[in-house]
Amino acid sequence: MVAAHGWPEGQVSLAYTVTVVCSTMAPLFFGGLIRRISTRMCIALGAVLFGGGLFLTGAMTQLWQLFLFYGILSGLGCGFIYGPHGGERGRALRHHPPGDGGTGGGEPSPCSGRPGCRKV
Repeated sequence: MVAAHGWPEGQVSLAYTVTVVCSTMAPLFFGGLIRRISTRMCIALGAVLFGGGLFLTGAMTQLWQLFLFYGILSGLGCGFIYGPHGGERGRALRHHPPGDGGTGGGEPSPCSGRPGCRKV
């Protein structure tokens, strides 16, 4: 893009930073919406935003369009896709904490709570 359009390298690189910021902040700003709609709908919305942003990036002619299409639209799409994978509220409380005889990673062990079960 730097060579094809003659845009400054720093500004083209800044578009990626905008993408990362939008993708990490989307669940924060749209958390209520993400919680209200289903996971499937959230991922579909994210896919449309991400795909649409990338498609429109291919048709851009000005630098501001790179920031809008790639930076904001694609970034928000990533945020909506990764947002619902945070799990249910309180889910972490139901897993075994490290050091309780479980696997140590918060996941329950097949031997957890079963008398006579030996760990290998």
